[in-house]
Amino acid sequence: MKNTLLRMIMAACLLMVLGTASAAVNEFHLTEENANEYYKGDIDVLIKVNDADKTVELQILQPTTAKVSMKTLLLNIPADKIVSVTDDNPKVDWVVEDDKGQGNAGYGAMLTAVDRESGNQGTVKYIKIQMDQDWDGVLPKNANNYSIVLHVTRLPECPESVWLGYQDNSEDNGGPVQEIPEFPTVALPIAAILGLAFMFQRKKE
Repeated sequence: MKNTLLRMIMAACLLMVLGTASAAVNEFHLTEENANEYYKGDIDVLIKVNDADKTVELQILQPTTAKVSMKTLLLNIPADKIVSVTDDNPKVDWVVEDDKGQGNAGYGAMLTAVDRESGNQGTVKYIKIQMDQDWDGVLPKNANNYSIVLHVTRLPECPESVWLGYQDNSEDNGGPVQEIPEFPTVALPIAAILGLAFMFQRKKE
């Protein structure tokens, strides 16, 4: 009985630690409010920044029409930090190159452009950027405080194409980052569980 109780306590503590470690994913959204010009429809692009996996994922949730697609993604990260680009359309290939700063719809120059290869006209609603292992999980902002800019095309309303930019007005140069719980936040509940278990065991003896 004593060994069983101890195993249960250890398992609970392990689950708490693993739950904290898995919280390295930050999610935010680009909507029509982030567009470079007025758009009367609904736009919702989910962005996931995963520090543990070293990835940035984008998925178009709205609008749901078949043709709406991503065309260009701009990041203020050096191009050599990007290992690979994958999407939900095997017929579309991507080119990672230095941003030329042309046609960025007023969002300002970024370091890197992730763009379709010439002639790729297929629809892309999901894209995954794999960073190298040295990436710290931060999307740095440019001189205009934008950390990520996306060009979306074939929208069902006018205009048919808009640019969406996530603007970070925080004091640091980090863009959206995940707040990991401090050590006391995790350690104190674990200590409390162990203390209660010890008291319970002493009473049993």
